Amino acid sequence: MAVEALKHGAMDYLLKGDLNRERLRKAIDLAIEQGRLRNELDRHQRELQQAVTQLREQRNELAATNEALQRRETDLRFVLGQLPVVHWTTDMGLTITHIGGAALDAMGVPAASRIGRRVGDSFGDEATGREFRAAHAPALEGEAVRHLATFGGRPYQCHIGALRDAEGAIVGTIGLALDVSEARELEQQLRHAVKMDALGQLAGGIAHDFNNLLSVILGFAGFMKAGLPTEAPMHQDLGQVIDAANRAAALVRQLLSFSRLSSGAPRVVEATAVVGSTLPMLERLVGEDIAVTLTPDAEPWRVRIDPNALEQMVVNLVVNARDAMTRGGRIEIEIQHLSLVEELAGGGDRRLAPGDYVVLCVTDEGEGIPRDVLERVFDPFFTTKEVGRGTGLGLSTVYGIARQVGGTVTVYSEVGHGSSFRVFLPRALEQVDAPRAAPEPVPQGTETVLVVEDEGPVREVAVRALRSLGYTVLEASDGPAAVARCRDYAGDIDLVLTDVVMPGMSGPEVARSLLGLRPSLRVLYMSGYTDRGARERGRLPPGARLIEKPLTADRLGRSVRAALDG
Repeated sequence: MAVEALKHGAMDYLLKGDLNRERLRKAIDLAIEQGRLRNELDRHQRELQQAVTQLREQRNELAATNEALQRRETDLRFVLGQLPVVHWTTDMGLTITHIGGAALDAMGVPAASRIGRRVGDSFGDEATGREFRAAHAPALEGEAVRHLATFGGRPYQCHIGALRDAEGAIVGTIGLALDVSEARELEQQLRHAVKMDALGQLAGGIAHDFNNLLSVILGFAGFMKAGLPTEAPMHQDLGQVIDAANRAAALVRQLLSFSRLSSGAPRVVEATAVVGSTLPMLERLVGEDIAVTLTPDAEPWRVRIDPNALEQMVVNLVVNARDAMTRGGRIEIEIQHLSLVEELAGGGDRRLAPGDYVVLCVTDEGEGIPRDVLERVFDPFFTTKEVGRGTGLGLSTVYGIARQVGGTVTVYSEVGHGSSFRVFLPRALEQVDAPRAAPEPVPQGTETVLVVEDEGPVREVAVRALRSLGYTVLEASDGPAAVARCRDYAGDIDLVLTDVVMPGMSGPEVARSLLGLRPSLRVLYMSGYTDRGARERGRLPPGARLIEKPLTADRLGRSVRAALDG
């Protein structure tokens, strides 16, 4: 029984026959002490088990952390290796301790070949290497450095700083180099765009003033010629004056084409047909020692452009090619088709969007264009020809017309091997517009017209031209005078012909004031700028009618009649 009791957890046993006070006391004390020790042992075992469990959990957490750190390190190395940069670190002696980056692979330089070598060794020439090492020196003192270096013939913007340990002490340098060749190209394109816009504004202003002067020249010369018999010597002289003024007007239109303030009269035409029609004239222009050939694409594509503007582009390019071929040769005109699936960099600041384009290519066998001149060939008034042989507007006009219709111009040239100009024009999917009918005789009228123009001679031309067509004409030199004339005149006033840009009150302001006095009044604007330029600068109301200067009796009569009848 005692053995069975011990098996079931009893700490001791006593025989009743041998039981006394002292033995009972010792047995009880022993049992109590054994129980205490057992409880303490159990407690220590539980604590030990808890510690073992915690250690296992910490070990698992540490293993997971190490695994995550390894993944992050792998990911970081992958990302750093894919970045289009070069990144590196050095020790205090400027010896490379790490280097990487996708740009390094693009240079064809293995990273392993750089580690352990000094910064700048074998990068460019010796002077470039010394300069690159010198750029790291301030970083060893804690100063951040920006340095422009050239690796593999490409410009890199370098950022170099101090490399610090966990306590913040400087232990070397850390650097990053970014390829900025594309950014530099974009910067040059932006500068070119700003320059061309500024020149365009200048050209537009000059054209405005010239158109006022040409209105006076053409108007008064026309009045004088009309008053002379055809056999009079002065009649022929005045014809020469008018012809010269018309040529000057064409020159002004070239300025406006460059400044993108003139859109002409765009129509849907076949480029091959328009260019082909210019061949007889081109052959006379270039002379007998130069052959002009046209190679059209098999399938004619259409473009939306003023046919006269397209002819002008071809003539300007061919004349430019002729002047470059002092020993004769051949000028090739090709009409090609191009379908872009992604954006293409064009000339100057222009980039071509994806789509279909008709490409007019003019190639010569001339002397070629030096690189320093190539950057300025589209600038207005820039020419390398001697005085009297060129205005410097031919190529700038081509550039301006192409920009107007959503295209661009590119040029490739090598000195001694000729030049090739390519004009990209967006394809039009509409059908070819029907040819325009011959103009009818200038219509006349008996209505009353108020002419508002601050330039006295221009105003007189308009007044005399309208009176010669039968109209009753009132005149005013500015806005306030026009308002007073309209308020005080007792009869009907059917139409006001007003300049757009005038000091004090602009043309639209004059029109609003006059319409407040006479709501049924018709309004016709005139401007030395073209339709687009006048609307941009003068803020004309939608649907406003406008006639462009220089004024002629023919165009003025038709425009006034259309405004009255519209």
